[in-house]
Amino acid sequence: MCVPGMRSMLGTYIERVSMKTKGNHMLKIEIFKENEHIETRSIPAKDDKPAREIYEQVAYAHLGGKFPVEMKLQLEKGQPAYVTGLYTIHPSSFIINQYGSLELKRFGLLIAPIEEK
Repeated sequence: MCVPGMRSMLGTYIERVSMKTKGNHMLKIEIFKENEHIETRSIPAKDDKPAREIYEQVAYAHLGGKFPVEMKLQLEKGQPAYVTGLYTIHPSSFIINQYGSLELKRFGLLIAPIEEK
């Protein structure tokens, strides 16, 4: 069960923490120039499920190791590709699950540009 207003309070808290850390302690996701395009994959129909298309963009997550790790961002049909730059996970991409724990949404992950100061 989610407490009314919890998601908006959590988003506000994450934004405040993000501003205080100035990009030093948040998850960074990087898009390089050569990855400013969308890759489309087709999933064939199976049983009673129709065929569908998946729209993805390659990005790199800075997880604290020596090098960033390649990942794929799923995009909605018609959503433009992200441009070159540093991003972090947008607060709207988090939810509170039925046990009261914070987790990422399964679908609809959004990233937001990190403002360098």
